[in-house]
Amino acid sequence: GITWNFLRLGDYTGWAALKEAGELRSSLETWELRESAAEDTELADLKTNFADLQSRSADIITQHPALDAKEKEILRLRKRLIDLEIASPDNGGQPTQEAGTSGETRFTSTRTEVLRSIRQLRAEIDSSDYHRYIDGLSRFSLTARTRRDYEKHLVRLTPEQYQALADFSTDTPEDMLITGSAGTGKTLVLLEALARTLKSRTPELHLGQPTKTTLVTFTRTLVKYDRYLAELMTPGTLQEADLESSETFFWKKLKEKEPKHTVDYQLIRNLMSEVNDSGLLSDAELWIEIEEFLFGLNISKDEYLDAAVPRNGLKTPLNLKEREQVWAIREKLAEYMEAEGRYSKHYARVRLLHWLESDPGALITHENLFVDESQDMFAVELMCLKKLAGRSLIMAGDTGQSIYGFINPYRRANLELDQKQIRVLKTNHRNTIPIHNLAENYRRRGLRVGENPGPESYPFREGPDPEIHQMGNPDALADLLAAKARMYISDLGYDPEAVGILCSRTAHLALIAEKLSTVGLASAVVKAGDFEFSRRGVLRLSTLHSSKGLDFPVVLMYLPEMPPVKEIDPPYQDRLYRNLQYVAMTRGMDVVEIFRSDSVGIVT
Repeated sequence: GITWNFLRLGDYTGWAALKEAGELRSSLETWELRESAAEDTELADLKTNFADLQSRSADIITQHPALDAKEKEILRLRKRLIDLEIASPDNGGQPTQEAGTSGETRFTSTRTEVLRSIRQLRAEIDSSDYHRYIDGLSRFSLTARTRRDYEKHLVRLTPEQYQALADFSTDTPEDMLITGSAGTGKTLVLLEALARTLKSRTPELHLGQPTKTTLVTFTRTLVKYDRYLAELMTPGTLQEADLESSETFFWKKLKEKEPKHTVDYQLIRNLMSEVNDSGLLSDAELWIEIEEFLFGLNISKDEYLDAAVPRNGLKTPLNLKEREQVWAIREKLAEYMEAEGRYSKHYARVRLLHWLESDPGALITHENLFVDESQDMFAVELMCLKKLAGRSLIMAGDTGQSIYGFINPYRRANLELDQKQIRVLKTNHRNTIPIHNLAENYRRRGLRVGENPGPESYPFREGPDPEIHQMGNPDALADLLAAKARMYISDLGYDPEAVGILCSRTAHLALIAEKLSTVGLASAVVKAGDFEFSRRGVLRLSTLHSSKGLDFPVVLMYLPEMPPVKEIDPPYQDRLYRNLQYVAMTRGMDVVEIFRSDSVGIVT
């Protein structure tokens, strides 16, 4: 570093053109290339030698109890050595054997025997596959074993991330989208933009204009996590009301017009058996048609019937007469909900949009709205948010990570932004190269021919290859996962809160918590109402869906089965599955291990 700085000084003073300076620069470049080549060779050798151990890690992990017994025996023998030293003639002890030379000989012989036993046990431990496996893992550049390292890694903005906000200003009425693939730091940039806005806010200058600024995100878990990150980045800047889940935000806004309304997520699903007289669609298909397509996209009667708007992703084709039948059921449900004052999730958004369109400005109390994971908002939600933002909508999202909707919400919500309104992040700071490559290869294999794969990203950190364990017995799979979790904490030094265990279904969380308890590990479910991300000493448990937007140094995925998906076209089903597993894999910063049954597909 000093030599390069010396050469840069020469660039300014003019002597860099001298022959000697050129020779020095050439020598330094040659040295760095040789050093880099040596490091690459060493890394390649390490990976090659470690690959065999990784392929057998499920068997290797079973060696731990026997090795642990040997460690305890070494401790017992060392204690015996201490006792022997205390009782030795040299220390004035009173040996129980015969005195004199024969006693000293007996002491020396016993001590030698104990030392020999210790050396033998230590050699057996050090030469074991388990020890070599742990050593191989620890030799990779693992960056976030402790909470302090983890938090520093999370909140340190990079030059690329700062550059994304170089000309950012909430004084302009233009919307903005921060995009990039997983691990590029979209949420961090969004939180930095939010913090700058809050710090510069001067209500007294707006003279009655809306001044409130809120970040809306998809789930309550993400609200807690974004608040945790924001407090690490800019302590004390965000107040409790500055971050809200979309559910809370929309419920509060509609309450201003309809104080007695309630929202029932299961309402339309539960009514399907009573109203479905179409003879065409299953109850599940009709629920998706009405709740997610017609209400979720705010499809009008003219669009659905007269314009025959395409139903991309929906499973069963419908002609005009069949659409008319579906629309009649939609109208019946809407009348029922309005009479009851009880709405489904998306019809509540339709009602809010109706009030916003019929009385513009009446509900606008926000100067700017920030939206995290915007790709998972439905179009009707983005329409509402756009109208509720007095000035601009600042979003972070990537359609390649959509795990709920199967139709691009931005286009339907008329949020087609030009290039100057889109900030693309390309450096993957979260994942190692092996994790990134596995996740990207898996997701991209599900794309249609010619389909845009989305923004490229480039990782730069090395790490161990992800491990994939396949078993037919879910209970044995959970036992192996618990043993691996114990290994990362006890043998590799990760703090418990650095380990995230992601399950394919909510029903699996209790089983995993029980298995962890048997190996002495405490855990907590991130979706629980009382859970906080600042909590220490417990492993984090989550479903794949609830892990969206989170980060964990170690990710262990438990996939004995996959959750059921919506009754939509198989290609769209496959994409949702791939996106879901892609999102889960890319939560891992250092390590990803996948524990799956034979029926769950994954790239190997």
